[in-house]
Amino acid sequence: MDHDTEKFYKDLDNEIWNMLRNQGYQENPEEARECIELMAPYVNRGIDFDDPEKKARFLTLMQNILNRMMPGTQMFVRDCLLSDEVSALYVPKTILREPGFVDASERHGGLLCTHRVMIISNHMIPLPESKGWGAYVAPRNSYYKVLANYVSGVTGKRLILLLHLPLDGSWKIFEKVDIGDLGGIDIEKTSIERFEKRHIEPNIPELATVEWLKRCIRPVGIDDKNIPYPLEDQLT
Repeated sequence: MDHDTEKFYKDLDNEIWNMLRNQGYQENPEEARECIELMAPYVNRGIDFDDPEKKARFLTLMQNILNRMMPGTQMFVRDCLLSDEVSALYVPKTILREPGFVDASERHGGLLCTHRVMIISNHMIPLPESKGWGAYVAPRNSYYKVLANYVSGVTGKRLILLLHLPLDGSWKIFEKVDIGDLGGIDIEKTSIERFEKRHIEPNIPELATVEWLKRCIRPVGIDDKNIPYPLEDQLT
């Protein structure tokens, strides 16, 4: 990537983060770091703490993270054609990192392609556009946890459900912890029900254009060789 292109992308990423901060989105890397350190000795035991004080502190930190991460979440979608090889890489509980920007729409309708990637997020920014896409974008180097790789019993089409994680390092926590274990949050069930209801509706014309579909053609978190991007490689 040449210098001018990289500078453009960095400026765009900074603009996205400025908009997120202006909208009140916050992260706390210090709490994420402490939470990771607390759980480190216990990750092979299912976070089975033997120290009540450490367990209480861990649960407090996790609740703080969820309190920043979950309010205001929306379901954004990008429809695409994925090969069986790529589709199989979306294994539930897997963490993926996408080094590029990710476009998705707030509009849900009929599924023209084979797959619908649905992103649960409270930190995507609306794009200025007048084409009826309802387009939003996620920052570069976003992390996503695969919640489901679901096949519709009605149409045979697939839903890839991704949870957009904070960029404060807490993805390392969600490698080991499922949010459903921390308060009975069942966003997977709600998302699948929405998918089954909406993907059989008529197609939304604006989201069936070549221009929009080209913006969604790439799989999220998977490179051109059909290999997941390394989790800790960062763009410079």
